[in-house]
Amino acid sequence: MATLLAVQIAAIVWVATRRLLLAGVVATGALVALFSLDLSAAKADLVVTGLCHFFVYAALLSWFGRSLRPGTEPLITGFARQMRKTMPPAVERYTRGVTIAWCAFFAAQLLISLGLAISGDISAWTEFVAVWNLPLVAAMAVGEYGVRSCLFARDERTGLLATLAALRNFRISRGRISPGRTS
Repeated sequence: MATLLAVQIAAIVWVATRRLLLAGVVATGALVALFSLDLSAAKADLVVTGLCHFFVYAALLSWFGRSLRPGTEPLITGFARQMRKTMPPAVERYTRGVTIAWCAFFAAQLLISLGLAISGDISAWTEFVAVWNLPLVAAMAVGEYGVRSCLFARDERTGLLATLAALRNFRISRGRISPGRTS
């Protein structure tokens, strides 16, 4: 179990940072910590669940957040630029705001999870992490789509397949997003 967790954490760190050495150091630290704790199987499952939840949301927060630095194009703006022929200033402002909103969502996930874990109510924490995780992500995405549909009702829209194709063609590099190579 500890080895599986260390591999998952290393993969998340590597995807988020593209730094293999950092991923290896984090994985080694996770292994040492988990083996030194000598947890029961039930507690180890909770630790694995909690750490995976933490590292996924921390990595997403870092990735989206790094794209908000001065001189860097916000992640959602880069994706919108790939999808649109033109980028009016209103769309650029909106997509920057959406990137910020996703950062707030990821931070809220981390804070709520931490608060529930600290409260000691393991069943509430487990329900939040295991049951409500994906529905909350879906609600955020659907809510953003609804806002975008209202604000930009007259703009040209792309379909789901075109959007998925554009996502596939993106190349992610050190917090920046740029059009990928199509061969």
